[in-house]
Amino acid sequence: MSINAFEAALKKGISEHDNVQASFELKKEVKRVSEAVKFANNRLYELEKLNTAMFSSLIKLVDIASGYQEASKTVGEGGKSYIS
Repeated sequence: MSINAFEAALKKGISEHDNVQASFELKKEVKRVSEAVKFANNRLYELEKLNTAMFSSLIKLVDIASGYQEASKTVGEGGKSYIS
């Protein structure tokens, strides 16, 4: 094997190695981004559950408050109810 053929083979091997290394790093990056997206989606889901619970509690409080206001309208002076 001549020196020129050896250098050409070496350069070709280095080029292929660089491509393989870049491909490997790209796969690692895709996996890392995929895990980050899964984490973000999980956090959004947990926040949605918290928001649902908060709004359910607020609706119950509003219902209780509106029921209290309705009851206070039916009670006259001295605590007597005008509704029989």
